[in-house]
Amino acid sequence: MKGIGVLEYYLGGNVDELQDSRHVNEGIVTALSARTYIESVVEKLEHLCATNFGKHKTPMSDLYHPEMDESPFLDDKHASKKYWALFGSVN
Repeated sequence: MKGIGVLEYYLGGNVDELQDSRHVNEGIVTALSARTYIESVVEKLEHLCATNFGKHKTPMSDLYHPEMDESPFLDDKHASKKYWALFGSVN
């Protein structure tokens, strides 16, 4: 594999060059991440749920109260499809 340039993606993961001085000082200059996979899964789930997930610094807003959610339940067909899609993505 000569002359292919800088490695960016390998075995399903992104290869990132670290610029953070604390990592470089410890001799760590390369890291593997799942950025491409996560972006793909988020896109698939947005399509499946017919919504757009915003970018947040925390997993859940402190203003969200799931106990007050009044959205309708899914029927068996759609619940199963969404469940298996979520399960497959997590796997």
